[in-house]
Amino acid sequence: MIKCSILIVEIGEEYQVNLINKKKRKLKGSIACMILGVLLLSMPVSAADMEWRVMHGEQDALVLGVITEINGDRYLTEVQDVIMCQNDTVLNQQLPRTEVPEEMWISGLKYRHSYHQRKQPQVGDCIMASVDRMDIEGENWELRWLALEVSSTDAATLEVVPPERMNTDCYAWQLFINSEGETNEFAYSGNDLYADGEKVFSAVEDESVNEEIMKKKSENVQQETKEEVVKAAAESDVEKDDILIWYYLGGGAGIVAFLAIAGIAVKKRKRFKS
Repeated sequence: MIKCSILIVEIGEEYQVNLINKKKRKLKGSIACMILGVLLLSMPVSAADMEWRVMHGEQDALVLGVITEINGDRYLTEVQDVIMCQNDTVLNQQLPRTEVPEEMWISGLKYRHSYHQRKQPQVGDCIMASVDRMDIEGENWELRWLALEVSSTDAATLEVVPPERMNTDCYAWQLFINSEGETNEFAYSGNDLYADGEKVFSAVEDESVNEEIMKKKSENVQQETKEEVVKAAAESDVEKDDILIWYYLGGGAGIVAFLAIAGIAVKKRKRFKS
């Protein structure tokens, strides 16, 4: 009888120990899940993920407007257009256009891309901003995901950056805005951008861009030189057609020679008149 009682006690103690160990394991598992959840929530959102969220309506409003006043970290913005994301996903939480005011104070405004390469927002900037409403009246808003400083507030024609600074990310934003939110499915492969499965843009290497810029500068210099030649011809006794022959056939040396001759001719004519 005594042995039986001792056995029952031992079994009971073992059961209690196992129960305590199970509770400890469950508690450890719960704590691990909580820590993992906190870490996931605190992780920065990638650029591609942020782009997808904005383009699929995960904000109260996506506005195009002009900054008219700055007060500390708050920017009074005159809203000129509202981009309504064209999709039916559960992320789409955008308010109806009628609930977006014509003016709003936006706090925390920072540019992801800037047409004029601004480091800080300025009065007169044209912007696209992902914003959330902070009060019932709709006067105060805050930046949700990102803002872009763009060339104008005309959604159909605006540019995110000038052509010489264009890249796949900027082109995706520009195509999205130009289409009023209809084009919002993008994929990237190296330097190529695809929209709705079709290749729409290929990034240009920096050297090519520099060569194009230098070519344009050279063309501008040639045009300015040509104008100088024609002006000198008008002030001298040399025929304009003869001058242009010097310009096109003589190259740089011919231009210098002609300008020197034309200068002498002008001086002689002025001396003769005096």
